[in-house]
Amino acid sequence: MWLKFALIAMITAGPALADEKSGELSGSFGFYGAKCEKDNKAPGCVMTFVIRGEAAKALYDRIKWKAQPHPCSQGQIKDSRNGMRCYKVKDDYACDFGYSFLQQQMTHSDVTC
Repeated sequence: MWLKFALIAMITAGPALADEKSGELSGSFGFYGAKCEKDNKAPGCVMTFVIRGEAAKALYDRIKWKAQPHPCSQGQIKDSRNGMRCYKVKDDYACDFGYSFLQQQMTHSDVTC
């Protein structure tokens, strides 16, 4: 329910956000976890979203947590501690987060090294 509301709000808020910086969103999504394809509410089933490019840079720059060395690259990671993680490797940015259908809430994604 919350996800539907958030998506509707983002779609209808477009004209209201005209004065704010905006741009195209690029990325990917996938379902990860045991039995996710057969049952969205299976334990561990998480829909993962990955955002790349300008939107990821904007998120990375605005997350207030201190950047830490990323364990899998020569880059940095910022963890918002509520499910959103953003990465910077040289001039490339990416952010990921997940949605747990079982818990009906945002969570960390299953993206790993």
